[in-house]
Amino acid sequence: MKLYGELAGWWPVFSDPKEYRLEAAHVARVLRKSTKPPPRTVLELGSGGGN
Repeated sequence: MKLYGELAGWWPVFSDPKEYRLEAAHVARVLRKSTKPPPRTVLELGSGGGN
């Protein structure tokens, strides 16, 4: 598949991994504040970006 095989290396140019860290930290804070007890694990379905 051309998109993945030849262009996958370009993905970080369009979608900076640093943005994922910030988003993940935000989600972790929200989950810790909104559930008692805080979750030990989280299952993510459908990330779609391949990261």
